[in-house]
Amino acid sequence: LKMNLKKKKEEILEKGKKIWPECGSLNEIFTKCNSLDLEISKIESKLDYIERKKKEKLLSLKKKKEELKSVEKQLHFIDENIKKLREKTGLSSFSQLEKKLAEKREIELEIKSLEKILADSTGTDDLLIWEREAEKEVPEPDVEEEDLRIEGKIEEELSRLNEEIQSLKGEIASFVQGELGRLQIKKVTDVWTELEEVKSTLRHWYQDREAALLAWEILDKIGQDTEKVLLDTIMDEKKGVSFYFNLITSGRYKKVNWRENSLYVEHSDGKIYPVDVLSSGTQDQLFFSLRLGILKRGLPEGTFILLDDAFLTSDTTRREQQVRVCYQLVREGWQIFYFTVDEGLRDLFCRICKIKPVIL
Repeated sequence: LKMNLKKKKEEILEKGKKIWPECGSLNEIFTKCNSLDLEISKIESKLDYIERKKKEKLLSLKKKKEELKSVEKQLHFIDENIKKLREKTGLSSFSQLEKKLAEKREIELEIKSLEKILADSTGTDDLLIWEREAEKEVPEPDVEEEDLRIEGKIEEELSRLNEEIQSLKGEIASFVQGELGRLQIKKVTDVWTELEEVKSTLRHWYQDREAALLAWEILDKIGQDTEKVLLDTIMDEKKGVSFYFNLITSGRYKKVNWRENSLYVEHSDGKIYPVDVLSSGTQDQLFFSLRLGILKRGLPEGTFILLDDAFLTSDTTRREQQVRVCYQLVREGWQIFYFTVDEGLRDLFCRICKIKPVIL
């Protein structure tokens, strides 16, 4: 049994060394496996988060579209009521309606003034008494023929004006009781308030609609362009991910490929390896190269980056290569802030980059 157990351990150790050559014991292999499982869990969590956000955005956009349809229906209903209102009153615009209402108010004031004069003259506001007083014979005064002719014209004008007043009262009453009732508006002045509220709401909905359509176009464009940009960045052997990864590993890995939505690396002997078989240190160096390649692609003139002990899993040779890459980027105009608790790594930066550290 001990021999079988020993043989089994040796087989596991041999298989582990094929994946992680630098591992010398089963504990190291188990540590590598646990570290790889942790990285995979983090990536899966990030992918789940992105998918949730995408669904939330699509749901919000769908709601906006439904709300826009509702507003368009309301606007169509208002347009139809305004059209009926114009056909009923014969007025082509709200300015004409407002003018008619102003004329009505002036006529009503004139009528009230006349009623006050009659009330003062007769001592009462009873309409029946006014009619009886009007029917009484009044001795005709001595007047000239010209005065009679002028008086006749005045009476004709008053009669015509009274007919116009009665006609206008009928039109206004029909308008107020009929069309405003259909629109559920109590007062004429409320028409303007309702109209301004509708205009304001419509403006906001159109702005939201334009913003939603623009956001949709941007997301669609990003979805089409992201994979192409990522592929170009990874495959670029002059200033992309492949370039930095080859430089950091001192030529051990020649190229980085993207196939079937996964990263692969090409060894100097021509063999292709998926990322999950690389050691944690080599994976960190690959992801560091990926970060630099994407930043270089999007910001060719340079930017600033923060690194928090990003080289701890690298061996001495690759640490030095990574520091030299940082130094070259700084010379190209980049700003790099590296935080570390490793005094050896601190001294390596100071020696290669010829700088003094800031000790906190």
